[in-house]
Amino acid sequence: MREYWKNIVEQLKPKYDEITAYLTALTCVILFIAYPDFRETYFEILSGAGAASKASMAFTAVALIATLGFFLSFIHVFIKGKKSWFEKTCIGAFIMGTNGFAGIVAGMEMLPSRSSILIIIPIWNILMGIILLYQLGLNKFEVSDQDSSPLEVLVASVTLLIVFIVTNFGFRLSWAIAFAICVFYSSTIFYFLTRAFSYYRFRRLAKT
Repeated sequence: MREYWKNIVEQLKPKYDEITAYLTALTCVILFIAYPDFRETYFEILSGAGAASKASMAFTAVALIATLGFFLSFIHVFIKGKKSWFEKTCIGAFIMGTNGFAGIVAGMEMLPSRSSILIIIPIWNILMGIILLYQLGLNKFEVSDQDSSPLEVLVASVTLLIVFIVTNFGFRLSWAIAFAICVFYSSTIFYFLTRAFSYYRFRRLAKT
């Protein structure tokens, strides 16, 4: 029974691949272009990190690593080859920071004045950020070296754009909530959708 629950926990742990990292980076680009408030918040964080203190210097170092992870998330989805430990660490820091930031800004906007089922999304974002921080601290974070096909990249990009269009133009949500939803889709939902599709396709092939 103990092994059974251990396997369940292992399956529920966040797992990342090139598409997940790419979609998270693409989410940041879309929000940066579409929302002036998002750009202002980003530059405010950078300016605050420039203060001469040990805490801000450490934050700046993490921000630089995460920024490098942002660019690596784009690069590796279009090139073949394995990622080094340092590259995977940078990508992990980027995904961790994005999830944490998205969850915090959306949570601050929604609580305590607004009550909605959507609060589950920023809570999940924050939880993923904490789990990623834990994995990075124990050097257990992994990004799959499996290469993505151009079709996978295209489908992933189009579906993310659809999610953004629905949140932005359909429901007219604020940038913070739209950001949390897009990150939630990029780093969690799309992964489970692709795994479910792969499993379904495998079952169909096995029957033929």
